[in-house]
Amino acid sequence: MSVRSARLSAVLFVLLAFACGLAEQQWLQPLKWRAGTTSAAFDLGLCSAALSFAVPIAGFLMTTVGARRGATWEVDPGGPRFVAPPAVRRLGALAVILGGLAAGLVPLEPIPFDPVDFRTRTAQFGIGPVNSVVLAAVVLAVAVALALSTRPSLALTCAGLTLRRAWSPVTIGWDELLPGGPLRPRQNASVVRLYQAGAIPVEHRLPAGSLNVDPGFLAYTIWLYAHHPNRRAQIGEQAELAALQSSFAVAVVPLATPSSVPG
Repeated sequence: MSVRSARLSAVLFVLLAFACGLAEQQWLQPLKWRAGTTSAAFDLGLCSAALSFAVPIAGFLMTTVGARRGATWEVDPGGPRFVAPPAVRRLGALAVILGGLAAGLVPLEPIPFDPVDFRTRTAQFGIGPVNSVVLAAVVLAVAVALALSTRPSLALTCAGLTLRRAWSPVTIGWDELLPGGPLRPRQNASVVRLYQAGAIPVEHRLPAGSLNVDPGFLAYTIWLYAHHPNRRAQIGEQAELAALQSSFAVAVVPLATPSSVPG
């Protein structure tokens, strides 16, 4: 499955989680009201969580199993750089959770004078329900936008690499990296460590687990450009990406171990 198809699949499961959440409130919530504090209420609570979150998330992860991170970068059409968008499966799962939470923001209440069936309706008190519905719509819109997000989390240019963070981006020049690194991370590593030269080396942790690029390929690419300045001018070219992938297949880079961390 392509990354684009995985993103579209995430949108579908966001909407499914939202629909399941509404169905849970419409049909299971009245049963929980009727059960009160009995063990049946606990069992119904588990069913509610499964319907609103577990089933949609499991379905999304199962249908996107072929969209795992590969040894590749995206070539940015807007400039000469390689970029790594967020990991589509991790971001998609978060979006699905938000879709389920959005459904829980829609306020429901038992229909008055209907104590037997415990049927529900949209809450009728004041302006609170209107605000809650608007908030639910906003959260659902954020979930869909998150599922479709392609904003780069990491970018490589001829000058260095830039990591986007919530508070401020971090830019490191190629010549600022300590020689010898980064070392090859273990398979499925969640972090790739970089060390910036200085009187006391500064450690930077790249969130490899949150990037849509293989951690080993990520470390190899940075290692190559840090040690081969003549290759930096080709960053952002399709031919250079193909050359990277070809050399990565036969590259031998030392494995990162606790003893390899600068003191």
